[in-house]
Formats: sequence, structure tokens, C-alpha cells
Amino acid sequence: MKRKGLRRLDLYLPDNHFIWRFNPGCRGPVARAYLNLLPVLAAQAKLLEEILRRLEALDERLARLEAGGVRAVETEDAAEEFDAAGFFASFD
Repeated sequence: MKRKGLRRLDLYLPDNHFIWRFNPGCRGPVARAYLNLLPVLAAQAKLLEEILRRLEALDERLARLEAGGVRAVETEDAAEEFDAAGFFASFD
């Protein structure tokens, strides 16, 4: 039977492939679901590669800054909240 707009794909898979763990009636839908995920995963992989490229560029820039003598300042009170009342009291 020919199905309009659909094409058949025959695959040979090894005996130990995970798809054989599913019941015979479920294998087709599972295989289709995995095949439909491929474009999504490819797009995510491309995005992750771009993020990694940007992180590497930032790491190189940071290394150049540190080589030039610029160091990050670490403060113990960095988590301390801003005291707005104290700040505006200094203008009185």
C-alpha cells in the first residue's frame, strides 16, 4: 500500500540495538520519534559549539589581560547589599 506523502526507509541494525527491546508494534513510532529529534539535537549542538567558541575567546582575552598585569579584585563583602539610606544620607 502506497501512502501519500510518505516514503519507506529500510534499515539493518545490529541484534543488540536498543530498538529491539521494544515490542514489534512500538518500534516504528519509537524510531520516528528519535529521527525527529535529530534536527533539534543538531541545532542544540551548533548553539553549544558557538557558546564554547565564545567562552574560549573570553578565556583568551582574560589571559591576555592577566598577562598585562590586570588582576580581578576579590572582595569578601561582594554579597553585601547596597545601603541606599546610608548613601543618600551622605548628601545631606
